[in-house]
Amino acid sequence: RMDKGIDTILTREFDDKGENLSGGEQQKLSLARIFADRTPFVLLDEPSSALDTIAEYTMFENMMRATEGRSVIFISHRLSSAVLADRVFLMDGGTIDGGTAANGGAIAVAGGTLTINRGTINAGTVTTGGGAIFLSDGTVNMKGGTLQGVAGKSSARNGGIVYVSKGTFNMYSGTIQNGYATKDGGGVYVGHKSANPTFNMYGGTIENNKATGSGGAIYAKKGDLTISGGQISNNHSRKDGGGVYYREGKATISGGVFTGNKSDASGGGVSFSGKTQAAVSGGAFTGNTS
Repeated sequence: RMDKGIDTILTREFDDKGENLSGGEQQKLSLARIFADRTPFVLLDEPSSALDTIAEYTMFENMMRATEGRSVIFISHRLSSAVLADRVFLMDGGTIDGGTAANGGAIAVAGGTLTINRGTINAGTVTTGGGAIFLSDGTVNMKGGTLQGVAGKSSARNGGIVYVSKGTFNMYSGTIQNGYATKDGGGVYVGHKSANPTFNMYGGTIENNKATGSGGAIYAKKGDLTISGGQISNNHSRKDGGGVYYREGKATISGGVFTGNKSDASGGGVSFSGKTQAAVSGGAFTGNTS
């Protein structure tokens, strides 16, 4: 019990009459701020390392109730606390392994800005869209790193690696590879019936992706798709657009290299539907087949 209540000075570093708390008490006090503050986002690094097993479980149960409707990311080496989370990510040497989900096997972005500079994100098994990343609003800036599928372990109905439902995905560098879509967009799927998302490819590589439907590398259902640089290579679709398929919206190609892509139907490199406003002013096309 503290005689001065909330006015108590903690630690004796600045006041000889201050109170020294144990490691567990310090963690509990820090976590109590989560209950008092309605911040929409909480990031915790080993929040229960100084607590015993029973106190840890009670703390996490209370925290989950107090943060309902908010986003919480916590880092833990204890499986007992990890199982309480809605999504669990295993990081090993800079790699995030995706799991099983309806959308976004590894990461779901619903607002704000996500910047990827390095590291590897492995796609999971997704029933709808985005084996690795599902963007429903906000911005993703890919400036490096690798987003990839894992043979026999990852797939998505649409967008084997990335699904852009709303918002903007900017690809400056890095690699999107080895994705598999059971329908459209082996690497990337862009579009939603009620939104106009944007995918801009300024650099980087999209390679070795496969779609059972159309768009081996990219399938643009609706929205704006711009390709001004980078390389789209060795992708395959069973239907149209071995590299890229544009269904509806605005398509601009002013650069980039399209090579070694294959379609079992039409448009080995790029295929357009009649609903697309297409402008092609550049780019290099070699070795694409259909």
